[in-house]
This record gives sequence, structure tokens and C-alpha cells, in this order.
Amino acid sequence: MAYVSTSPAHVGGNAVSRFFHGFFDLMVRIAENDPRFKKLSVLAAMTDEDLAKRGLRRDQIAREVLGGTYYV
Repeated sequence: MAYVSTSPAHVGGNAVSRFFHGFFDLMVRIAENDPRFKKLSVLAAMTDEDLAKRGLRRDQIAREVLGGTYYV
């Protein structure tokens, strides 16, 4: 069984570690708000039958969404 927590982990330590934690948290938020990430999430949540109706297989999702941006 897996557990998911939505509360942020406690960040103790010095100012440098707090800075980097905040920086990487910001980078994750930026990535999650990217329309490509949202499209990837929507397609990944679809069933294989729904993907087949769109002419896709599960292993083609990343190439479909990120194909023009990244080498996939």
C-alpha cells in the first residue's frame, strides 16, 4: 500500500539548504504548471481503449507530448 502526503516536508538546517529547497520547490511548481505536463498527465490517466481511439499507445505518450521539445 502506498501513502501520499500533501504536507511539505520539514526543512531544517541552515540558510543554504532552505534556499535550495525553496528553489527546487519553485522549479517543480513551474514544471507542473506547464501545459505539456498537464497534457501528459491527462493522457497518462486515460485507459488504453481511450488512447487507442486517439491513435496512441501508452508508450507513445511522451513522444506525442514532448516530441518537438525534447529528444525522446
